[in-house]
Amino acid sequence: GNPSYGDDGPQICWNAAKSWESTWYDEDSVTVTPSASGESIELVGVADWVTNVYTSGVHRVVLQILDSSIADGLDYYVIYNRAKGPNAGVTFAKDQVTISTGAAQQISWHQAGLAAGELFRKAGYNGGTKDLVVKVCEMSTGTNVTPDSASVLIYLDDGPDADNGPSCDGTTPPPSPSTPTTPQPTPVPTKFPTNAPTPAPTAFACDTSVNDLIEVDITTDPWPNEISWELFATCSGSEVLLNSNSGDGYTPNAAQPTDKTCAAPGRYLFRIKDGWGDGITGSGGYQIKMNGSVEFELEQRGQYSEQEKEFGQCTTPPTPSPTSG
Repeated sequence: GNPSYGDDGPQICWNAAKSWESTWYDEDSVTVTPSASGESIELVGVADWVTNVYTSGVHRVVLQILDSSIADGLDYYVIYNRAKGPNAGVTFAKDQVTISTGAAQQISWHQAGLAAGELFRKAGYNGGTKDLVVKVCEMSTGTNVTPDSASVLIYLDDGPDADNGPSCDGTTPPPSPSTPTTPQPTPVPTKFPTNAPTPAPTAFACDTSVNDLIEVDITTDPWPNEISWELFATCSGSEVLLNSNSGDGYTPNAAQPTDKTCAAPGRYLFRIKDGWGDGITGSGGYQIKMNGSVEFELEQRGQYSEQEKEFGQCTTPPTPSPTSG
């Protein structure tokens, strides 16, 4: 659980995905199949496992959660990144329950570091309609004969708005009672409509014989609030034509509504940023089209803070591209 390299230190252990792959902890690791009723599991750190200060069959070291909807055959792995013993030198996600994705002999990717009371949510788990939730209910400090532990609850629910999964105390929120309706008398029908009918929405129109129709398609990963982008017209100044408002309103792991603009023909700059610095991951991506033709799209996933691309052509020499703030 630490982005450090070297033979002489610091004292750190592998993340959850690589720890599972090592097979060292097989007897005290388990594959979890999430369900609506949930499963509560006590995790211990590597240090207490090494010194045998734990109860086999009660405490676990690494959890695997299979998910066929993740690209490249990756699955989720969970571990308690306790900074102690052979893992005493860890600084990244220290003393947190960490979640990573990975597969045998592939690069693993950090997904979340959770403290007590925090949760990780994956929408559309296993390609279905349910969300996967990993919640840290409690973290406890042990003694010289009992381990430090993290109590983790893993379950499926109907999304953050419903929030209808089990709670840490073992109960499931009851459904909201329906409010009985009072019968109302049937109104006397009117001869004519009382209001004019609502007009149908107007389709986006752009005459591409004289203008450029530019379309921005974004497909998010599990962290849409990290994504922000802008589209500039650069032939005369640096006019902002479209922007994302830093992913405001974006939903995770989904294709977002297309953003469109109709602009005078010219040259344009598209700039996209990732707040965490790991780029759009998994099956996410972006695509930019002009007048129906794809100009460019995300080609290399992960590990970027900012990417930009220019396209189109000015009828007069362009001004310098806007400087990234």
